[in-house]
Amino acid sequence: MPVDGELPDLSAHIPALDGLRAISVLLVLLGHCSVFIPQGAFDTALRSTLRAGWCGVDSFFVLSGFLITGILYNTKGERGYFRSFFGRRMLRILPVYYAYLIVLFYVLPAVFSLHTADWQQLRQDEIYYWTYTVNVAIALDGSSFPTACHTAHFWSLSVEENFYLLWPLVIYFCSRRRAMWVCGLCVLGSWIARIIMTSTGFDAFSIYTLTFTRLDGLALGSLVALGVRGMRDRTRYLPAARLVLVTSGVGMLAIALTQGGLFNTNWTVMRWGYTGVALFFAALLYLLISTPRGHWLTRLMSAAALRSIGRHSYAIYVVHFGIVGLVEAYWFRITDIPTLFGSHLPGVLVNVLVCTGLSFVVAKLIWHGMEKHCLRLKKHFQCGARTGSELITSRPPAVPSGQQSAAKAV
Repeated sequence: MPVDGELPDLSAHIPALDGLRAISVLLVLLGHCSVFIPQGAFDTALRSTLRAGWCGVDSFFVLSGFLITGILYNTKGERGYFRSFFGRRMLRILPVYYAYLIVLFYVLPAVFSLHTADWQQLRQDEIYYWTYTVNVAIALDGSSFPTACHTAHFWSLSVEENFYLLWPLVIYFCSRRRAMWVCGLCVLGSWIARIIMTSTGFDAFSIYTLTFTRLDGLALGSLVALGVRGMRDRTRYLPAARLVLVTSGVGMLAIALTQGGLFNTNWTVMRWGYTGVALFFAALLYLLISTPRGHWLTRLMSAAALRSIGRHSYAIYVVHFGIVGLVEAYWFRITDIPTLFGSHLPGVLVNVLVCTGLSFVVAKLIWHGMEKHCLRLKKHFQCGARTGSELITSRPPAVPSGQQSAAKAV
């Protein structure tokens, strides 16, 4: 049995979580590249497989819930709790996102003549982008939302922003155990809401994107963060985590085989799949933070290539769908590449490699040109020391060494 010192230190940066970020963003990118795969015998199966890349968003939700809850719990009771959290979050997410919106709404129209129906609809919905309510716009517009403008993926940023606004209050006012109960209620509530909405004819896009129907991943990630802070031996629950990982994985595979694919707007997937996918990634996350550093899983997820992609995953996520659309519209189409035995697999591979490479390069430029400079300003939003009375009334219970949050890594 490994001792705690051999496990990843949660008070420091965990390289394996960069690997999980990389897997997440690559899954999403594959899913969006599948949009342009033509119909065909083999190509239809390939398209159905790649469309399961939406699961990467749920992986991001689990990871966000884990990291954000850890940060909040560790700073609970300190001066500047809310100021520090919101200030550092804004520096992390707003500059890249708003810079992209400026290019989208003001730079591109000045360079190109954009008068398509999708573009006009996009301009009408502009306010939703600036206010992080794109998921509301999708729920209102349904299938008519302008996905051709390659902005629909911003719904997930809206969900996370809603989470950031409310979750600090939960952690601040609840004990660890009560907050864990809130996490469980969020998972149960999201599942019940989806059951009701799928049974009463709600639009599938609404169910997929609204915050209260997509809390599974965020809540389960938060549950892991709170749970490990009450453990003296994280390895104790590794068998249970492996069982959850295998069970949820088999369940998702069964749904995919019986439904012709793991489609995010399939009724069965919406009722059972979202929670199953969230459980899968929550179990994987637990394994990554509770397995010794020398284990093959942590070494695999800490590979240099994955860590490099993971460090830039946020910028990649913001820009990748637009790059996918630009490559298809102005450079080459999947159908332009010669087929192999009638399949467009070569074109798909070239498309994925080009879009991934371009997204990474653009993310690198964003990092050096803007992102790293903004993140340096986080030093102005540090929490202050607790007062004597705060130490008595607000301090979280002491936990063993190595059980703190990875606040410095976020």
